[in-house]
Amino acid sequence: MTNMDEVYQAIHDLEPAVIGLEGLGRVLAGLAELAQASEQPLDSRLLAALAEQTGAIADQGRVRFGIAQNVATAANRTAQHSR
Repeated sequence: MTNMDEVYQAIHDLEPAVIGLEGLGRVLAGLAELAQASEQPLDSRLLAALAEQTGAIADQGRVRFGIAQNVATAANRTAQHSR
């Protein structure tokens, strides 16, 4: 396994709920520094893995927002019925 294969596997194995967008940004910044130092472009698999993780994090955010919206709606209905 090459270094890039190891990096790809590490990115692919990230847990979106744990790393979050800030952590993913740090990973991307580190990869950009690595690419600049080696004077080679980032492997397309790495970019695809980063895009996949970003999508997973965004999906979790939408789910959390949807849950919060449902809770707020239920709270409003309960408040209206209790008046």
